[in-house]
Amino acid sequence: MPEVPAKVILLIPQLQSMFDAVSHSTIDRQRGFSLIELLVVIGIIGLVTGIGASFAASVQRNTRNAQRQSDLNIIKSVLQQYYADNNFYPDTFNLGAGGEFSSCTGNNITPPPTCNSKKKIYLKSLPKDPQASATQYYSYKAFRSSAAGAQECTNSVNQGKCHYYQLCASLENPAVPVSCTGGNFLVTPL
Repeated sequence: MPEVPAKVILLIPQLQSMFDAVSHSTIDRQRGFSLIELLVVIGIIGLVTGIGASFAASVQRNTRNAQRQSDLNIIKSVLQQYYADNNFYPDTFNLGAGGEFSSCTGNNITPPPTCNSKKKIYLKSLPKDPQASATQYYSYKAFRSSAAGAQECTNSVNQGKCHYYQLCASLENPAVPVSCTGGNFLVTPL
């Protein structure tokens, strides 16, 4: 074997220490993340969480609005059945009270004949707003005429019978706001 010069032998420990330094710095880097990398990951997680929460809130709001519209269509159907039996709509009454809707509902002054002889239950439990509160509720008002500014009707002998109504709900962020006493979603008779 050829003989290794003394200078090269002296360089081997220096090369070894340089190699060790490079390998240790690589190992140290692989053990953890830098502060910048951690901040970027935390920022991305926060952004994704914020978008997800916003989407979830939007879906919940749209679900509650769909429930409100469905509830009002159920109440509308019940009111149409009531009208078919009595030839007028019930007096204005509080939908927020819940309870049953019968032939006696909302007829404080002049009950219809079906209330006196045989009570008919149209709906066992009136639906309530999914977020029932002071600002979220269903509103029902009866009127003698469909004219703007018509006064509420009480089905009395002096005033005549109620042949129109306004059924309203307050939608959350409606796409098309509707002017309605008690809400911004309006349902009226056909």
